[in-house]
Amino acid sequence: MKSLVWRLCGLDTLGADLALLQIVGWAAAGDVVPTSIQASVAPVSGSLNELISGATAEVVFSGAAVRQPGFYIELGFASAVELLDFRFRGPDATRWPCAYMLTAAGADSIYRGGPIWVAGALSAGESTPPDVEKISGDLTSLTAGPSGGIYGAGVSAYGGVVACAPHAESPYLSKDFGVTWSRPSGAPGLQYSRAAVSDDGGVILFSNYGGPLYLSTNAGASFAAVDGAGSRGWESCAVSGDGSTLLAADGTAGGGLWRSTDGGATWAICAAAGAKAWLGVGVSALGDIVLATAANSSPSISFDGGATWAEVSGVPSAPLTRCAVSRNGTALAVCARAGWIYVSWDGGLSWSRDTQAAASEWRNIALSGDGQFYIAGTGNNARVLYARNKDGSVKSFSFAALAMEAAAVDAYGVAWTASAESGFLARVRIWAPSSTHAPFVSRIGSFKLSTSPSNTVPPQQGLQSMARYRASKLIDVECGGQGRIYGTVSRKETPANVPLRRRVRLHRSVDGYLARETWSKADGSYEFREISTRYEWDVVAWDHELQEYSTVANNQLAEVA
Repeated sequence: MKSLVWRLCGLDTLGADLALLQIVGWAAAGDVVPTSIQASVAPVSGSLNELISGATAEVVFSGAAVRQPGFYIELGFASAVELLDFRFRGPDATRWPCAYMLTAAGADSIYRGGPIWVAGALSAGESTPPDVEKISGDLTSLTAGPSGGIYGAGVSAYGGVVACAPHAESPYLSKDFGVTWSRPSGAPGLQYSRAAVSDDGGVILFSNYGGPLYLSTNAGASFAAVDGAGSRGWESCAVSGDGSTLLAADGTAGGGLWRSTDGGATWAICAAAGAKAWLGVGVSALGDIVLATAANSSPSISFDGGATWAEVSGVPSAPLTRCAVSRNGTALAVCARAGWIYVSWDGGLSWSRDTQAAASEWRNIALSGDGQFYIAGTGNNARVLYARNKDGSVKSFSFAALAMEAAAVDAYGVAWTASAESGFLARVRIWAPSSTHAPFVSRIGSFKLSTSPSNTVPPQQGLQSMARYRASKLIDVECGGQGRIYGTVSRKETPANVPLRRRVRLHRSVDGYLARETWSKADGSYEFREISTRYEWDVVAWDHELQEYSTVANNQLAEVA
């Protein structure tokens, strides 16, 4: 819809200050320059009007102000306009919006993430998916030639941290959305196969065929060999959203799946998964759903973080290569090196073959954070990046003479793909996430969902029973969790307050999203259960009799139930 005023809110800079030089609106017809601007908090340096004029002076907001619930920058326009995005120009990539929301009165909030900082230029506005772009600071600038093809890629939830695993060279790492690249210390040139990154980019894991795993727990500042898992034919690796659960697949004959549940400090083999030549492994952000593929075998799945396993029914035994699990755990996919793609859109409950994807040499597969689409890369003669969303729409991008081996997608629908035959790296927006909710992002220190009210694993009665049990517990993957918020509603009187039965609503503090609604009981008590502990919440008691003003308790933290 059209509006004279649009707000930029829900900003996330990963704790850093926000420094900008210019903001313009982005509509279907192109740039729309605002005529007025204001903010909920004054900048610590610079004038807001400079963001309209595009002056050279920096306008800086403190990181603390940006993190406060309710922070916004409001832009007014000469005539009503329907915006699709904002475009930004900033002095550097370290004080840059990783994620944000644009909204207007009466309109659905639109979430955006992963804009690439470009020196001296406005970021690209998102409206329709652009063609594949080869980023200016791609990996070929760091190599002498096309040697050292990229076999694996991992990306943080917000897209700021990208890790690439080359073959026979030391890894590549970017901390600014792919603008600049470095080779971190501690990880030598080896036959790396895959890369995995936690949601905040703090934990980065590389698998290495014929040697040890290499792990960083300090956002890539340094890497060290993982002694607890040994040197094996590591084909793949995976990291949960908070970096506490790590998995690695040993692809040698009679190999095993290895798991760490303490951030990589200790490792143990998943004996229940069996001894196979494991080639792929994926994990949800909460670490509860784990999917693994092995040579000439049906995939295996675990709904309790890798403690117990069952073979997936509905997917034939085949030379499966790679697999993927969406961050929110609602979608899972597997692909075969010489065969088909199979996908589950209901958390592993049922599976089907993607009949629109031809049999091909599928090298890798990755799912969007919200489980709405996947991408898969091929080698052989096809050499394409294939994408399909939940509704059945398909996109395909061709790469001449390049086998697309690596694939990764951040929480905002930005995909990364790389070639096994050269240092080519591409970034492309496939489909944006839904405009009515924020993508699922797990934060450091978040509490994991329990798979049952008693926090125990349900009795093992077959794969269908486990999948059905789990699906009923994850109706709300964005706002659900182990926490609870409770209290009483009453009218203040003397000598004692009078309890009231009133409607009580629970809103997410950062953006006002309505997550729950209930009524207080006759004694005035209310309770919201199974609430995420990752957010602060606003509790609003509303008087339907219109005799009292609404009462608000801001920035409440859920207690662990």
